Amino acid sequence: MIKRLLFLGLLFCTFMAQGQSEDVQKELQNRYLGYLIREGYDPEIDADGDVEFTYNDNNYYLTIDASEKEFFRIARIARLELTEESDINRAKIICHDITKEKKVTKVYWFNNNIWVSCELLFSDSDGFEGIFERAMELTEKSFDEFVTQWKEN
Repeated sequence: MIKRLLFLGLLFCTFMAQGQSEDVQKELQNRYLGYLIREGYDPEIDADGDVEFTYNDNNYYLTIDASEKEFFRIARIARLELTEESDINRAKIICHDITKEKKVTKVYWFNNNIWVSCELLFSDSDGFEGIFERAMELTEKSFDEFVTQWKEN
């Protein structure tokens, strides 16, 4: 009987946590959508639940992490079809070299994609509004730096 009650309690807690996570996801989506629309962008929710928008003719994403409401990430993803191990290693080295020189942007290789992101934490989840344009500039600059270094050799 006690095991059954413990199981039901655990099941209830899991269900409640999932509901809260979905609430946080919707809250962040609405916050990001509202801001982007006010700033003249045409955002939409993608299949993963992230907010996708276009900036300077390129797709960007505001990723949603419902487990950490204060986390903010702008990401630009570029498909890079590499089959040679030497090319993959070169891409990873370029990513590493750019990332180690930057303060808040990261460049990394993941599943045949180059990810460039600006990742920040705010005590208030509205904090992104004051730095959004600067974060976009930094993200785009880091992406351009990857492209330049990739084309050099």
